[in-house]
Amino acid sequence: MRSSLLGLVISAGLVACASTPTPPVAATTLSSASAAPESCKGAQFDADDADPHCLRHHPSSDAAPSPSALKVTVHADSVAKSGHDAVLVVEMRNVSPAPLALDVDSACAWDVTATDGVHNSFESDCGGICGRGEEPSVLHVTLDPDGVVVKRVHFYAVQKRVITNAHEQCEEHSAGGLPPGRYTVSVALPWSEPSKEHPGSLVARTVDVPVTVTP
Repeated sequence: MRSSLLGLVISAGLVACASTPTPPVAATTLSSASAAPESCKGAQFDADDADPHCLRHHPSSDAAPSPSALKVTVHADSVAKSGHDAVLVVEMRNVSPAPLALDVDSACAWDVTATDGVHNSFESDCGGICGRGEEPSVLHVTLDPDGVVVKRVHFYAVQKRVITNAHEQCEEHSAGGLPPGRYTVSVALPWSEPSKEHPGSLVARTVDVPVTVTP
């Protein structure tokens, strides 16, 4: 009789174990979540019309690409009218033989300035401020070899001055259009590089293009 009861208890235990649901495998979930969307890998991207799946709030800590891997050029009309604005197209091309992970930050870069050695389109004695909104503004993509990311920026052929007033606030003043002449237009990129003038410090990487300002 005792042996019969023991058999029933063992059988009940085996049935209970068999009916216990198996927990999901965490590794599968983590693997699928960490995979980059296929739409963020390719040969052609527009930073001004980005896929929302490819946007982040902040760039990676190692976001700066090597200049030998990423060639940046500016396409612009060779002539701009004083007092008006012109659209410049910045082209970022992967010239390396391997896919290139790239962060393009639209919030803290892309200032466009011009100088002829005497006149400047922008001067400031206020510190620069990087303002980020609630929406993500960093395009994160994996660029194929010879792949391109494009971004449009505006060049204003005017003279602006930003000064600090008596209340320690920054004020912008316009001094009219740029005088006609031959200018070097510089576009500030969202990456830093070692300063040539001040060893040990970093400055914004820039790309230049010549533009003639007409009356």
